[in-house]
Amino acid sequence: MKKLKRTRGLAFKIVSFLAGVVFIVIIIATIISRQLVYRIMLSNARESIGYLAGEKAQLIDRYVAKAMALNNNLQDVLEHGGYSGQQVDFFIRELLHSNPELVSVYMAYEDGDIQINSHYLLDRGSIKLMENSDQKVRDKDWYSIPYTSQKPHWSEPWFDSGGSGRVVCSYSLPLYVKGAPHGILRMDIPVANLQKIIVSIRAKKTGYACLLSRNGTFIAHPADSLVMRYNVVDIADMTHDEKLRAVGNSIMRGETAFLRLKQAMLEKKVWIYYRPLISNGWRLVIIVPDAEVFADLRALTRSNIFESLFILLLVAMGLYLLTRAIRKPVQELVAATKILGRGDFDTPLPEAVGSYESELLAQAFQRMQLSLKDYVQNLQQVTADKNRMLAELQFASQVQRRLIPANVTEIDENAVVSAFGILEPAGEIGGDLFDYFWIDENHFCFAIADVVGKGVAAAMTMTMATTFIRREAAVAVQPPEILGRLNSFLAAHNLESDFVTMILGILDTRTGSLIFSNAGHVPLYLLSKGRGVSKFSTTHATALGFFENIRIGSENVQLAPGDEIVLVTDGISDTMNEQEEIFGTDRLVDILENLPNPSPETAAQAIFSEVRAFADPAGQTDDITILVIEYIKAGSS
Repeated sequence: MKKLKRTRGLAFKIVSFLAGVVFIVIIIATIISRQLVYRIMLSNARESIGYLAGEKAQLIDRYVAKAMALNNNLQDVLEHGGYSGQQVDFFIRELLHSNPELVSVYMAYEDGDIQINSHYLLDRGSIKLMENSDQKVRDKDWYSIPYTSQKPHWSEPWFDSGGSGRVVCSYSLPLYVKGAPHGILRMDIPVANLQKIIVSIRAKKTGYACLLSRNGTFIAHPADSLVMRYNVVDIADMTHDEKLRAVGNSIMRGETAFLRLKQAMLEKKVWIYYRPLISNGWRLVIIVPDAEVFADLRALTRSNIFESLFILLLVAMGLYLLTRAIRKPVQELVAATKILGRGDFDTPLPEAVGSYESELLAQAFQRMQLSLKDYVQNLQQVTADKNRMLAELQFASQVQRRLIPANVTEIDENAVVSAFGILEPAGEIGGDLFDYFWIDENHFCFAIADVVGKGVAAAMTMTMATTFIRREAAVAVQPPEILGRLNSFLAAHNLESDFVTMILGILDTRTGSLIFSNAGHVPLYLLSKGRGVSKFSTTHATALGFFENIRIGSENVQLAPGDEIVLVTDGISDTMNEQEEIFGTDRLVDILENLPNPSPETAAQAIFSEVRAFADPAGQTDDITILVIEYIKAGSS
């Protein structure tokens, strides 16, 4: 008997159970309250970060909008003011002096094939004018895009190496003469000014902001290495972050959102808020670490956990003191039951006192003691009967296996027929059979059958069928006649098994002529040398044992030397795997067609191995029977 492990006492179990219940309640309450607080804090974070983004977006909008307004005013002056060149020059110089957020003004005029440029630079408080004829500006985005589209255009960040020598963003407007495009007016704002605004933005403790162009290029970012060199999609490509790519596309579409993102570059989760600027469609993005957004939530959760554990400890101590009062009478009863558990059913049990429940428990154990005595006696008798039946069943299994022909693996050189069979019952004994024998020196008889049902009744039916076939084959040489007499025998004796399906065949070894009858059985297969597999699905009668008088047909097949007859029961075709797919006949045909060197043994073993590999490992539910017969050569007359 297995030795029982020493377990905890009743008091400990009661305390553990109730404490566990309280603990689960606390956990559930903590989770629910945490979710509620989470939603509130998330809403507050979205609102506060949204306000911050709106405030900073307005600041940048005012900065950018001022440059746009100045450029629009200058455009009006140039196109409609009627001013002289000297007046325009004075106007531009005053505009740069009065608006230090501008770094330069650039006018590019088309004069036939000649490009005339005027470039005003603000350099440490003084204005420089550079005039030249430069054809290369036509290839610049700040020039070609607004000139072609005839619409205002904000450029991506670029380094003005030929002018201010700074990284700038340019706002370009088309200039018209008599309604026709005549050139481009450009104003430049330094990215450094935008960078100062962006770097000054702080969300929570370490949250930061960045400014992107319409195409997602970084205009301003606390990390200077990103400015002008990358856009948000480049970062997604480098980090293989598909979610970041989706966010980048959303930003470039000008959408507004507040969502959580695992930042691949920093390996931490962040919350990101983005919105477009009203003035020129640039995108302001604010990024805040997740830990800072929910720092108060984590502190509140820790506090709740410590308080809950303290309450749980108090409850456990109170329960333990309470259960100690009722533990003593139960311990006495436990000591007595240990003796009872060792098989001493006559040991006296104590009369427990102290509580009504303890007395009821003692009475219940006394009744159990009497019941155990009777149960042990009955169990001994049942065990003896079971062992006897098991021995008889094993003997029946041995008898059944001895009834089927023994396989011969070494074939004599004079042999004209070779056969190999496999019978694998689902239990100790089964309801399948296969048999083969010589009726005379020229006629070889074989059969395979399946009784509906399992166990002893099916095995007995198979035993009688085997004996009956061998007896009748000696006086009747046609399969329909033999099966007809077997059917009459089964129907007349009203056996417990419902019915029998069978294929019975007789091979004339002199000519290779095969005649067989199929009584409700699965198909017969012919594996012809060089001609593939033929399937004979026609049944010549219903299953045997239903009706006394049935008409049984037959079929003739001409065999050639090397042909093999393959017979199986439905335990092959109906085998099911874990996905509830059946093995079926197609898989059986595939096995036969792909045999490299077919012989009765290799064919039977190949089928059996494939069925075993296919079947559900939970267990075999039907008998598996395979019989393969090879017509080796014609026999002598």
